[in-house]
Amino acid sequence: TGYAFVGDLLHGGDLDAWLPGSDPAAWLLSVRTLLERYPEIRRVFGAHEPASMKREDLEALEALLSSIVDGSATGSPVWWLGWRVSRYPGPGFAVLAP
Repeated sequence: TGYAFVGDLLHGGDLDAWLPGSDPAAWLLSVRTLLERYPEIRRVFGAHEPASMKREDLEALEALLSSIVDGSATGSPVWWLGWRVSRYPGPGFAVLAP
């Protein structure tokens, strides 16, 4: 059907990669694996509403995570729940990361 249900890989609102124990490189690997192994996927649904993305959004997430991991992304510093993190905007989503 072109749908994938990916649990906590995605969730509603800003996507968190800043919590203690978070691993943006592992998250990147999971997104890449999903894209490479399942080319038929057209829409992905995460664990919490409103968490769904088109394949193009998932590809944009992969590119953004890649640039965060390699240090080339530019984010805006923000305070989030008492933590200083950076917000990296994507098309229709943002990633919060250290």
